[in-house]
Amino acid sequence: MIRAAHDRALEDEGRLFARLDAQYVAGRATLALPARPGRGAREAKIEARILQVALQRPRNGLVEDLPKSIEVTLLDIRESNPPAGVPAVHWRLITTRSVCDAADAFAVAALYRRRWAIEQLFRTLKSDGFDIERALIEAEAALRKLIMATLIAAVSVQRLVHAREGIAEDGSIRPLTDAFEPEDAAVVAVVRRLFFSVLLL
Repeated sequence: MIRAAHDRALEDEGRLFARLDAQYVAGRATLALPARPGRGAREAKIEARILQVALQRPRNGLVEDLPKSIEVTLLDIRESNPPAGVPAVHWRLITTRSVCDAADAFAVAALYRRRWAIEQLFRTLKSDGFDIERALIEAEAALRKLIMATLIAAVSVQRLVHAREGIAEDGSIRPLTDAFEPEDAAVVAVVRRLFFSVLLL
């Protein structure tokens, strides 16, 4: 599964983006968007469009013996009515997974939303963390063991970061009840207000 960054040519000479835009809406859902720097948490009303097509082989590709086309599923997940001044959620995804209906489309979109956690994991494995690419081990078996041990450590590091930031494994904000009893919510809210008021002094 990848995100379509370019308006690719289709086997029938059509274009990917125009064909998706013309496709009927297969289903609608509500997407919870967690808060991010510069953006508050909100709910987005999204629509799914699904299209089975054959992507045309690039005319100027570096590999000449590729097939003339490849069968894929195109998914268009877009916000139908974003708030004024806020960029709409819009993902055009290309996948080889089987997508039969809107439920399948939203399941693929949920997998796509995990991309940031995956990118963070590889960043921890590579130059911003364990720098596994610079390992000077030539024996394949030993290198595989080192990579596996490093991967386990990187996953542990990422879990600690997510726990610190209050992010659940599915990417959502963890509820207060993960750490407190429901009846403690009022006390936690008071402590939070006091904490921030002290910071502003």
